[in-house]
Amino acid sequence: MEQPVSIATHESTTGSRVLVVEGRKDGRGQAQVDLQNLLRRIAQEQLPLSEITDRYIEAIIEVAGGNKVAAAKILGIDRKTLYRRADRRRRRNQGG
Repeated sequence: MEQPVSIATHESTTGSRVLVVEGRKDGRGQAQVDLQNLLRRIAQEQLPLSEITDRYIEAIIEVAGGNKVAAAKILGIDRKTLYRRADRRRRRNQGG
């Protein structure tokens, strides 16, 4: 059974939106990510939209401590969609 995860966003002292995840699956407690900074860094690479979304999903999974159910909740998508996207990316990276 998945442990409960608390997810919230708030504005940092710099005015940036920050995602806060508590109860990570990896047991490391709380994690935070500056969403605007993350998206800005990804956008600077001028990648195709599919690559941008894949990287964003990977970052959210990491912030959730590998808890894909929590990551899907953060992303506002069904967990099956998240698993399907992750599987597609894995296959693409393996060259097939």
